This record gives sequence, structure tokens and C-alpha cells, in this order.
Amino acid sequence: MASKLNILAVDDDELYRAQIELILKDFGNLTTCSSQAEAFEALESQQFDLAIIDLNLPDELAGFKVLAKAKLQNAHVIVLSSEDAEEIF
Repeated sequence: MASKLNILAVDDDELYRAQIELILKDFGNLTTCSSQAEAFEALESQQFDLAIIDLNLPDELAGFKVLAKAKLQNAHVIVLSSEDAEEIF
């Protein structure tokens, strides 16, 4: 049997984190974080195979900083990003 993946999911939206957890819980060891600080702590304490990162974390460029740190581990990355229609127009 193949070993389970170590997966990091970073999103400040609790609902999105819950959905990611529901979908991926059987695929590996999932660590969820709601901020850049939590994500950095997780990335410093363990190695991840896959990182799912919201680029629109509250702090300026926080999502991009988490992305860069995850890539230093050679993790595969899936980027999430969403905007409300009001924010776009």
C-alpha cells in the first residue's frame, strides 16, 4: 500500500478549509492553517508533498510568501484564489 501524502491547506476562510478537509481527508495526513504564521510554523516543522494555498490571505502578499516557502520544500502546489464580484468591479 502506498504511503499517504502530507498535505498542507492554507485558507483564511473556515468554510473553504472545511471543504478541503472533507475532500482530501482520505488521501493523506492533512494539516490546515488559516494564516501565514500558522502555515510557516507547519512548514518549518514538517515536510509536505502537496500544498493548497489561498493567494488572497489577509496580510499583503501572505499567500505568495507561503507559496514560496512551500516551493522550497519541492512540494506540489495548488493555488486558490477568489474575489467577490463587487471587489472585481
